[in-house]
Amino acid sequence: MFNKGNNQPPQNTYTFSQEITEEGLYQDLAVLAHDSLQGRETGTIGEEKAARFLAKRYKEMGLKAVGDDNSYFQYYDLVQQSVDEIRYELRTSDSDSVVDMSIHNSSEGGNFVTLFGGSDPISGEVVFAGAGVVNEEEGINQFPEDVSGKWLLVMYDQDHTNMRYLQSVLGPEQAIGAIIVVGTDTEDFEQEVESRKGSFGQGGGLSLKYRQTDSGGASSAFNRPIQSLQLKC
Repeated sequence: MFNKGNNQPPQNTYTFSQEITEEGLYQDLAVLAHDSLQGRETGTIGEEKAARFLAKRYKEMGLKAVGDDNSYFQYYDLVQQSVDEIRYELRTSDSDSVVDMSIHNSSEGGNFVTLFGGSDPISGEVVFAGAGVVNEEEGINQFPEDVSGKWLLVMYDQDHTNMRYLQSVLGPEQAIGAIIVVGTDTEDFEQEVESRKGSFGQGGGLSLKYRQTDSGGASSAFNRPIQSLQLKC
């Protein structure tokens, strides 16, 4: 704290700053940046090594342990989702007969590619949303008025598709997902299918367990990983 009219910092600030040396910083940073810690990603052995090193340094400096069990650590549970395969079914809306079925996993290629999604099976009617054009000034909105519980089929156009609006109508009590037709080049599609095979069975990003909630009802396929999709047209 500075006193009014006194621009000089307290003496203990000078004392503390003198203890920070290039050699001292290097000794700690060389350990934390070492290849043996493998980047210190959350949930890895490298991160655990880094945490234990810091705890050791805190103890050496005489810092009081105020963490769980009188340690320097605070424990919490993390959740990591993974998907082994995604099943796609296309059914008729009148007789519910299967028109097309495919599975995408580490060895098989599906007839669709999932960009975003989650762990819930999702089923719904497919409705056409054109090129996903929304222009309020011109009074244009190609999205159906009622999208609740439906799949939106969008013919993607880089210059005209309103992806922000599309995302805004996906979620609970809204559209459950979007089928985006990016193009008609089958070779490009097959390459995309192959490139995504390696992601199956691999864990995604970590999240705090206590923040996980049961959303109930419809689950947006745009926001959660998917195991099963059923389309009706």
